Amino acid sequence: MGLFSNLAMSGILIRKVLPGYGLSGDAAMNNTVIRVQDFRKLYGKAVAVDGINFEVKRGEIFGLLGPNGASKTSTLESLEGLRSPDGGILL
Repeated sequence: MGLFSNLAMSGILIRKVLPGYGLSGDAAMNNTVIRVQDFRKLYGKAVAVDGINFEVKRGEIFGLLGPNGASKTSTLESLEGLRSPDGGILL
């Protein structure tokens, strides 16, 4: 299992909703601006990210925290299109 998936399960993903942007019900479900499903990133045979999932809604402040080598940059660069994911969906 990759280090980043272990961190995600430990509650290292943080989020905050800005005042006035919080939505509920159907409006919140259609308000996703970033969606990551079963994202996987490999470097050779080394698994850097192993199947993480998260969503960011409009108006949220979302952060990835973790130690050096936790694949935070690899995750963000894959979302930005600078790296190719080895599995999963990044929208």
